[in-house]
Amino acid sequence: MLCPTMDAKPLSIHDPGEPKTPAIIFLNGFLTNRAMWATVIEHLGDAARCITYDLRSFGENQTGDGVVSIEAHAGDLIRLLDRCGVERPLLCGHSLGGLVALRAAARDRERFAGLVVCGAHAKSPSDDERLQWAGWIDRADSLGPERFAQHYLEAALAQDTIDQPGSPFDLLVEEAATQSITASKAALLAIMARVDTLAPLERAPLPLLITGGAGDRYTPPDALLRMGLGIQGAQFVRVPHAGHLAPVDNPAFFADALLRFLHSEPVTARLPQKPQSRKKR
Repeated sequence: MLCPTMDAKPLSIHDPGEPKTPAIIFLNGFLTNRAMWATVIEHLGDAARCITYDLRSFGENQTGDGVVSIEAHAGDLIRLLDRCGVERPLLCGHSLGGLVALRAAARDRERFAGLVVCGAHAKSPSDDERLQWAGWIDRADSLGPERFAQHYLEAALAQDTIDQPGSPFDLLVEEAATQSITASKAALLAIMARVDTLAPLERAPLPLLITGGAGDRYTPPDALLRMGLGIQGAQFVRVPHAGHLAPVDNPAFFADALLRFLHSEPVTARLPQKPQSRKKR
């Protein structure tokens, strides 16, 4: 369905609207789209109302080459809740999507039952991290969309995933190559410019599951573990046989961890007490 989140350009939202289960909103990472969650959602079955959409400037919601800040992405998400009638969902975001989830929760924690972040750090980036992303920006024009996607995704996926029969690697590259280099660089600038969301979580904790691939080269799991030490009640799961794209590398393990968190007391205590229903249009 189309659920408008901006007056000028409505975002394409995929929402089954099932009122009998809690809602999970999935947010894609850099150079991916909502399809990255497909196998995770298959493993979840009918355990949740699974809502997906491509972050603005990605996939179905490409809107040109302008910079879309983390703040703007968070605004899209909060407007989605208002206009699509989604009450207290669980947010599940990977990489860029994780940063969006963290910022939305920092803006209005009462709107969410909890957060699941994968490969995303709540602290504002260090100089070393900014230099790492700046290197990707510098290489982007010379590589072009397809080679840029290949280089990034080769380091984002576990080698076992790339080598397996029927690997998702080629499809991920093909989809990522449809995004312009200018839009990709703009997304990296948004990541580099993000504000700190760790302090708000430490002051006012929200049920939080931090996940990271055991072999993540972009956001090492030990850094994510340290991130959670100051957040009361935060849980950490290291995803085995996985790199930065842990939900793609090991979707069954990731889905099981997500289900356990969804059914945990801190999350269930914040879920809506009555069935959710679609907002009438």
